[in-house]
Amino acid sequence: RVLTRSFIMLRRLARATVAAARRRVDVARATRTFASGKALEDEVNDAFAEAREEIEAAMESVGSTYFNEDAEHARACVEKTMAAYEKLLESAASEDARGRVRRSMGLKMEQLRGELKMMDSAHDDH
Repeated sequence: RVLTRSFIMLRRLARATVAAARRRVDVARATRTFASGKALEDEVNDAFAEAREEIEAAMESVGSTYFNEDAEHARACVEKTMAAYEKLLESAASEDARGRVRRSMGLKMEQLRGELKMMDSAHDDH
């Protein structure tokens, strides 16, 4: 009887230890996922700011000999931003997470596309 009771207590302790270890692994995994998601989000935000600056520079050079080069660089920055945004969407852990990303950044991506179209039409007008 004493041996059985000790065995039961030991088994419970082992289960509790395994459960605690699993929780630590889950927390560590969630922390890494959040950190990598945050890094991707920061990458998208940085790329977005750079792309807007390049579009602005191209808009300032409309009608000059520098426009084509500035516009090409702006297009490359927009493509880089869109690729980073898509990567962020793909890395989202769930559909809810993807929805949060779309709500928080989707309008900025649309704004960037619109500014790129304005830049292209500004060149066509000159």
